[in-house]
Amino acid sequence: MPQDTPQRPGTADASRALILCFGLTPIVLTCAIGIFAGSSLQLHWGTPFLLLAVPVAMELAGARLHASHISITTAIKCFVALQLALLLVAQMTSARSELRLNSRHWRNFDSKALSQALAEPAREALGGDIRVIAGPTAEAKALALKLREKPLVLIDGRMDISPWISQHMVDACGVLHLQLAASQPPGHQPVGEGFPSLFWRVTPPEEDAGSCVPS
Repeated sequence: MPQDTPQRPGTADASRALILCFGLTPIVLTCAIGIFAGSSLQLHWGTPFLLLAVPVAMELAGARLHASHISITTAIKCFVALQLALLLVAQMTSARSELRLNSRHWRNFDSKALSQALAEPAREALGGDIRVIAGPTAEAKALALKLREKPLVLIDGRMDISPWISQHMVDACGVLHLQLAASQPPGHQPVGEGFPSLFWRVTPPEEDAGSCVPS
């Protein structure tokens, strides 16, 4: 009868290191980026690696975890309970949920009220359509989707992270600036009731910049 092939020394340790590396590094790195760098990461940053966390947990549990001692019925019950819990959390934090626990989601922002408050005053100050909105991402893009012009968003007023907007467009079309602040910044006006920390101003188009051609 064929005998089992003996395992080479160090193979188990290398396999364990590989599992821990692929299972922990992406998740730990993603969490670190969000916590320490303040980045607002999308779900797809960490979700694909969650499956690898299962063998990591099993490996770290070591001899205390014996898969053979877990019945199929228990495994199915745990799986169903976990899926129901995930569905409940997803519903509670959804922007379309009545609970709206995820209050920072841009879809929870009252963009309709903001557009009604700003659209006409901003067009009047710009002397035409609103083609560029500069400001915090959530507020700026929520407003942009409600305006008839569907303006482009200049993220935080930075062109280095908004390559879809050219300097010519900024000069020729002007910019509606939004800013979140505890008190009214110089040169800004309060948006109005319902937006106590949001202020706005415009940079009008330059006369010699040419025609405003949306990108």
